[in-house]
Amino acid sequence: MTQAAVLWRYQVNKLNDWESLELFNLHAFKTTILPDDYLELSKGIIAYFEGLPLALEVFGGHLVRRPREQWESAFKRLQQIPDNQIQEQLKISFDGLDRDVKRIFLHIACFFVGMENDLVRIMLNDCGFYSEIGINVLKESCLLKVKGMNNELVMHNLVLDLGRAIVHEESPQNPGMRSLLWFHEDVDYVLQNDKETEAIEGISLVLSTPKETKIRSTSFARINNLRLLKMNNVHVTGSLEHLSNQLRWLCWHHYPLKYLQSNFQMEKLVVLDMRCSKIDTLWEGCKFLKSSKILNLSHSNFLKGTMDFNGVPMLETLLLEGCPSLLEVHSSIGVLVRLAHLNLKGCKELKNLPYSICMLNSLGYLNLIGCSNLDRLPENIGLLKNLTSLHIDGCNRSEPINYSRFLSIPSCLSLGRSPDSTRFLPNSISCLQSLTVLCANNCNVSDGDIPMEIGILSSLTTLDFGKNIFCFLPDCSLNLLSKLEQLVVDQCESLKSLSELPPNIKAISMDNCVSIERLPDVSSSKKSILFNLQKCSFVASNNMLKSNYVKRLRIDPQSNPLGIS
Repeated sequence: MTQAAVLWRYQVNKLNDWESLELFNLHAFKTTILPDDYLELSKGIIAYFEGLPLALEVFGGHLVRRPREQWESAFKRLQQIPDNQIQEQLKISFDGLDRDVKRIFLHIACFFVGMENDLVRIMLNDCGFYSEIGINVLKESCLLKVKGMNNELVMHNLVLDLGRAIVHEESPQNPGMRSLLWFHEDVDYVLQNDKETEAIEGISLVLSTPKETKIRSTSFARINNLRLLKMNNVHVTGSLEHLSNQLRWLCWHHYPLKYLQSNFQMEKLVVLDMRCSKIDTLWEGCKFLKSSKILNLSHSNFLKGTMDFNGVPMLETLLLEGCPSLLEVHSSIGVLVRLAHLNLKGCKELKNLPYSICMLNSLGYLNLIGCSNLDRLPENIGLLKNLTSLHIDGCNRSEPINYSRFLSIPSCLSLGRSPDSTRFLPNSISCLQSLTVLCANNCNVSDGDIPMEIGILSSLTTLDFGKNIFCFLPDCSLNLLSKLEQLVVDQCESLKSLSELPPNIKAISMDNCVSIERLPDVSSSKKSILFNLQKCSFVASNNMLKSNYVKRLRIDPQSNPLGIS
């Protein structure tokens, strides 16, 4: 059996809580009967092992005939440095990896679990690793998983602890000789030690609340090869010039100062993540960061403006979400020929975007949701030929947008307006022939705001008009949407009629449409349709109820006199 297959067997065939408890008892007590005074502790242990049979067997055997005090001590020790027997079993797969993949595994285990795959790949690549291949190998070996909408890196607790134990064994007695540090006590020991160290490549010091004892910046001067530094709620006194010029990743959440010191050496910095900082200006003038690709200042409540972008020509991602004091984006943003992702969501004081933003030929994602004081989009924004996702919900536009400028947008357009906006959807929206998703939820849309030309959107698959105030939808336009599969009109409390449907519709959600009087006739439909009609106070049409092709009809029993569910 291959090494990958060995670990796969234990990761796939997980046990439920009852099976886990039974297996653990069998090895810890040599019986399935559990003493009452061990119940809660045993539950904690099986929860930690997440149904992994191997771990339950080995750890249960380790605790057999031991008193409760030793159980508690062993479990605490396991949470810091796993038991050697478990390590040796899980280490089968690790030992078969080549050196580069081993280092990638250790970096992820110590620093990057829970982070987005793409972000980690960028950082590891700039640290000299071949992360694309390495991460794939780790996935195949079942040492790593990529999950969720954001493709987050996930490790089983035991696998994560294996990686950290391997790093600990690099120098059990001297943290200064290890490559990566993440325990608060180990970091404190190294920063208080006057000896120079070449071994340390990464440090993580994450505190739940601001630390009362401040760290002197000179403590970093002896850590010459530091490439990864993560600090949360940490106050460093003195000049940042003492930080290593080898830094690739600086993650400093809740940075306590108003600006970043100009003498900070950032020539090789790839990712600067300073979320939730007190910064009002990142730095004065133009500072040259030739390697920086990602800048994240999200939720920095005091940030008033961005820096001169001429110094960051390689920037690919700019995240400024939730910066309520941001007044302007520097006009030099147009020089960022590689910028693909720009997030300004929730920047409530932002009134204008520089016209140079139209020069961002690589921009694919632009998020302006909640920019309620934004007067208008730049007139030539249609020049953004690679823009695939535009979100402008809640923008207060004094002038209607000419959507014919967006001929090349191929995927998603999220629209919105404030109640005093002059128009909602102009006729020229029909130019968006590649649009697949149109979301206009909670936009105060009334009758007449939706142009008949919406039916020309031949690629549209999802249409969301929920939480609006119209009474009727343009039926003659909807039935032209040949690719539309999902229609959402939830909480449209004034909606009275929905009489025509597109030919390939699969799901319709009308939750809380309390005024609905007429529903479409689906008796002749040849395809299954999912209806959500909860809280709809109406007598459902017999034609709908008799159709054999209504896949699921959910109606609130209290508002359905026919009692159908």
